[in-house]
Amino acid sequence: MKRIPIAEITTEMVLGEPVIARNGQVLLPQGAHLTERHTRILKTWGIRSIVIDTGDEEIDPQELSEELLERGRKRLKPRMLAAPHHTLEEQIYEVAVRRAAVLCREDDRNVFPG
Repeated sequence: MKRIPIAEITTEMVLGEPVIARNGQVLLPQGAHLTERHTRILKTWGIRSIVIDTGDEEIDPQELSEELLERGRKRLKPRMLAAPHHTLEEQIYEVAVRRAAVLCREDDRNVFPG
């Protein structure tokens, strides 16, 4: 998985996660094969970047530092309308935190290529 700016989309890239508008509407589902039409739609909705499926294996959650997990929580906080109250909600929240932490790590790699 890799986050890329809309300007770098090429046809037949595959979405690694769904694209969701600010109002919660799913614009494109995970797994969609992108076309020029999709790029126009994303620009129209003001989407600046997407996550594409690069064929890489998922990152082992054990590899995420506590610092990255905390950054993931901070990244996710503005999107949360309420705190999780039930076990299933807590589990979903933790999955989202790990994914946000992975995105933070990918951002670091894009800014400071190693």
